[in-house]
Amino acid sequence: MPSTVYKGDLAEVSFAPETGLRIRIGTDANSDVGLTVGTAAGNITELTFKAEVNDTLFQEDNHANTADRHALRYPVNGLVGSQLIWTTSGGSGADDIVSGDLASNGNDILIAANDRAVFGTDKLRVKHTDSNADIENTTGNIVIKNDSSSTSEQIILQAKGGEDSIKAVADGAVELYHNNSKKLETVSGGVTVTGTLTATAFSGITTAATSDFVQVSRYTVPGEVSEVEIDFDNTNYTHFRIFVTSQNNAYDANVYVRFKVGGSYQTGNNYYTGTVKKHQGGFDTSTYGGANQSYGYLIDNVGGDNSTYERWAIIGDINTGTSDGPGFMRYDSYHKGSSNDYANTMGIVAYQNFGTLQGIRFYNSSGNLEGGAIYTLYGLK
Repeated sequence: MPSTVYKGDLAEVSFAPETGLRIRIGTDANSDVGLTVGTAAGNITELTFKAEVNDTLFQEDNHANTADRHALRYPVNGLVGSQLIWTTSGGSGADDIVSGDLASNGNDILIAANDRAVFGTDKLRVKHTDSNADIENTTGNIVIKNDSSSTSEQIILQAKGGEDSIKAVADGAVELYHNNSKKLETVSGGVTVTGTLTATAFSGITTAATSDFVQVSRYTVPGEVSEVEIDFDNTNYTHFRIFVTSQNNAYDANVYVRFKVGGSYQTGNNYYTGTVKKHQGGFDTSTYGGANQSYGYLIDNVGGDNSTYERWAIIGDINTGTSDGPGFMRYDSYHKGSSNDYANTMGIVAYQNFGTLQGIRFYNSSGNLEGGAIYTLYGLK
């Protein structure tokens, strides 16, 4: 039973476990209801209600249409934390209840699947469908930004947690990643690409130069070896350029090459060599090797003495040929000969039969190749 603290003609103050504290102005059920919290002398800082599921904690009664009256209730589906809803008396048509900043105070804000957080006048909608997150903009652009004072801050998109996909740096680069490995980066002068750049077409200025080649492999000779073999990636490249830097022979010898064709290095009499040697004394137009040889002849009588700089270097352009045409290498070399004169040899070494060149082997007529030389192979799409 309620305990009436005060009851008069115009007001009633009562308390009961079923209804809590009630302050009513007027004595009939249709009169206005009011609740005064705080006075000029002091304020009540906490007001606690207790009610059952979907019970009304507070309701206004000053609307003639009872369906338009508003009430503060616990939700129909039960109490979740300290969750409250503000609805019409009929329990439908939720109204705004936040008039200031909303602080979570260390708690989550829970929104059910397919329920949306809506911003503006239906301008931005955010929800989760239980399968996918959905951000939908209905007006203008979506702008994701740091503030204008940023100097090194980043905006990072990760398709997989902990692995970068796109990174934008304030006052700096935009970077694209493949499997968390950077492949493209904008720089002040253009774009830097790591790896192979493939395009179905090019527009504008396209200049054939060394920059059209990309590095395929790099090998440093670890110590004295009898030969150096470099394989070609014929699947991804059609032509190659090779650089041999600072190679010395164990002692004076000729430098030869052989090609890999059909999966093995060819040793038969299927090579043609045509070279010209230019040195301090003039030209040597003798053809070293000629046709139907068992090797290609690159350089004659070189190496053997590091103290006199008898190291050789080569730049070679390789046309790999096809099953319907022979392949060959056009090359230039520079070295210091055994007679202490500087020389360069130029010419071609060809495989006389049809077949795609799959690799190249460098070796000497006698003795080993010494360590420290670098063999770098570039490929052209």
